[in-house]
Amino acid sequence: MNPESLKYKLYVFDLDDTLYRETDYLFAAYRRIAEFVANGDAQRAEAYYRFLCDTFVNEGRTQLFEKFQAQFGLAVETAQLLDILRHTGCPLQLYEAMRQQIHTLLQQGKRVAVLTNGNVEQQRQKVHNLRLESVFPEVQICYAALIESKPSPKALQYLMQQNGVDASQTLLIGDSDTDRQTARNAGVDFRNIK
Repeated sequence: MNPESLKYKLYVFDLDDTLYRETDYLFAAYRRIAEFVANGDAQRAEAYYRFLCDTFVNEGRTQLFEKFQAQFGLAVETAQLLDILRHTGCPLQLYEAMRQQIHTLLQQGKRVAVLTNGNVEQQRQKVHNLRLESVFPEVQICYAALIESKPSPKALQYLMQQNGVDASQTLLIGDSDTDRQTARNAGVDFRNIK
């Protein structure tokens, strides 16, 4: 971080694709889903896995499981697939630059938080897989969906209130337009890691 960036008291990081690569989690979950649906047939499992990954990369996550079920004529319930997606244990690694940045901020007495959108169970699993709470126990984790999902400013305002800081003392660090809009809605500065 440059010296200008160290003027803040509270640094709030987005999670997915800001602190780690989200596809590391998703593709591990897609592998588990493919194996579950294939029920021991390795060739079918590989075809299922390739379809899930390729469709996600090319078309995004919208209706992914419905497309998967239609493509292969599967009778499996979407709820079963979502359960696997939301509870996949797999090793995840923080980006090294982000790990170092958080470490430096904490050493300098700054407050650090993570503000993540999305399904709370799934986001908790990711935090667990990253070992974030054991590596950085001082970092506050906030699940926006428990308050109001981004780009609503409410979860970010909650973090500011909890840490006794105002908008001028807060920096939101993220990777998306949603993060940028959240910062704008809360009146805080924003840095795009990209």
